[in-house]
Amino acid sequence: MAFYFYECLTCAAAVGERELTSEEHDELVLFETKHSMVPNPEELAKATICPRCGKNDVKLSYKHSNVRGYIRGNGYLDKTGVRRDMNLHNLVTHDPYAEHRVDGEVDQLKDKLKKSGQHDPKPKHFIVNDSKPDS
Repeated sequence: MAFYFYECLTCAAAVGERELTSEEHDELVLFETKHSMVPNPEELAKATICPRCGKNDVKLSYKHSNVRGYIRGNGYLDKTGVRRDMNLHNLVTHDPYAEHRVDGEVDQLKDKLKKSGQHDPKPKHFIVNDSKPDS
């Protein structure tokens, strides 16, 4: 669940045309609520009810937004891991080639993306001998 700030348009209209300070705007118009990042319409309607007037005439406000993100691994040094996670997310959420894929191909690609970058338990070692044979 993420926290969001909404601006109640009914409360803003009730204040009138006078200029509000930032603190007054926060107290009289804004309210904080939480819902999932991709809410269904019922969840959004329930979460966006103004606590002061009880109406649902709101718009999303980015004031006081505190965005927290997470990248698996280091993120700075693990650029291939970040790219792999982004590719997996794009494959699952909005695949641009979905209509061209055959049955089972998405599962195979997801499995391949999840397994890539893992530790290989059977590494191969090669010994290079640069010395010349005695003649």
